[in-house]
Amino acid sequence: LRSYSGFNSVPEKLQQLVPKVISRNEALQLYKIVPKVDDAVEIANRIRRYSPPAKKRYFEALALDPTAPHATIRRMANHFKEKQNIRIKLTKQQSKFFSKAATESSTEPNELATKIISQWLSRKGYK
Repeated sequence: LRSYSGFNSVPEKLQQLVPKVISRNEALQLYKIVPKVDDAVEIANRIRRYSPPAKKRYFEALALDPTAPHATIRRMANHFKEKQNIRIKLTKQQSKFFSKAATESSTEPNELATKIISQWLSRKGYK
């Protein structure tokens, strides 16, 4: 029922934090994850100064374990930050050779790119 009625289903105590502490969407998302109002208000006050991407990662981590302490959730959220998707532009010839190398090594292109970047970083001393 909460998901259908939207922001109106969020308790008044949590609604009062909008827009000074968190946004409407963040309040709704927080209430869906943590239905206990006092806990949700405490979390909102703790993350009020986080950047939007940091809040998003925090909510993802919180959804995995809503009962975990704040420090644990923050560590999990920071771990999500460590994984990055990057886009690399290759010439047609480079793309062709890269596809051929992936096929010859029987790996997916993403796995091969990860392996190549990891090896390069290791050689440069970034372990």
